[in-house]
Amino acid sequence: MFPSLKWLVPVVFLAIAGSACAAEVNEQFEGRDIILFTPDNLPPEGQRAVVFALHGGGGNATHLRNRLKMDEAAEKYGFMIAYLNGTDAGTVLPGIMRAWNTGGACCGLPVRNKVDDSGYLTRAVAYITRKYGVAPGRVYATGHSNGSIMTQQLICTVGLFDAAVTLSGPLNPEMESCPGAQGRRILAIHGELDENVPVIGGKGTKGPTKVQQDVIFGSEAHAKDIFEKSGASYTIEIIPETDHALAHLNDAITEKQGMTLGEKEARFFGLTK
Repeated sequence: MFPSLKWLVPVVFLAIAGSACAAEVNEQFEGRDIILFTPDNLPPEGQRAVVFALHGGGGNATHLRNRLKMDEAAEKYGFMIAYLNGTDAGTVLPGIMRAWNTGGACCGLPVRNKVDDSGYLTRAVAYITRKYGVAPGRVYATGHSNGSIMTQQLICTVGLFDAAVTLSGPLNPEMESCPGAQGRRILAIHGELDENVPVIGGKGTKGPTKVQQDVIFGSEAHAKDIFEKSGASYTIEIIPETDHALAHLNDAITEKQGMTLGEKEARFFGLTK
């Protein structure tokens, strides 16, 4: 999904590490912004947990934060969220519409320019976890659409995250094994009516990739098969009567399950205990 422009209002970031109140820390790493939300009840260094959040194609860190609405759960349970940025998706709205190179033909300029997003994200995760005292085994991730595919790829190849909740984006279809996935846990949430990235895989008939004949998405069933053969846990949750939009997934889960998507993710990661 391409973002609306409503969020284009100046945002003031309060860079106050160790403060007694919640803060949005504007980090810079290798030329890209990272928005780090730190709650006021953050545990001591060495005991902390962090969720890395990856936006979809045509989005950005701020756009994802506004729609994921996970900060409330982070404040409630005392974990950090790092909202990461890809690079320009195309020539329209540079710096605003961004994407990740997930291999194959997806998505936009990052794949054509062969941007090493896997390398960047591996280094960014190491930087944040080291600087903010994150405990081993408490490094989690979530992503939507193109960011979901990127999240699954990083677990598959290098086991970068201990667990992930992925939204509307399964593993690339060409992946045949996942050497990094042993012991990892994935909850894959997907809208039943998703036409951008269909649950059964294939071409998207809606959204930016519908005009790109070479973009073929994998299926949730294929991702489950590959991950489980590689020693990971992969749970598919199909949300009835819901499309690709992150806001619609959040609304449907809130209405039908009595919890926000952020709360659901925190529970899956074991952060509510």
